[in-house]
Amino acid sequence: MKFGKAEREVDVKDTGKVVVAYDARSEWARRVAEGVLRELGLK
Repeated sequence: MKFGKAEREVDVKDTGKVVVAYDARSEWARRVAEGVLRELGLK
């Protein structure tokens, strides 16, 4: 997984969009991690 790459590619004036995109991806990553833990029986 590549986190952080998109933010650097976005123009600085789009900072608001970057933050939203980062938050959304973080939420997605957290859900994926929880799903993986459930699959492994760790949660």
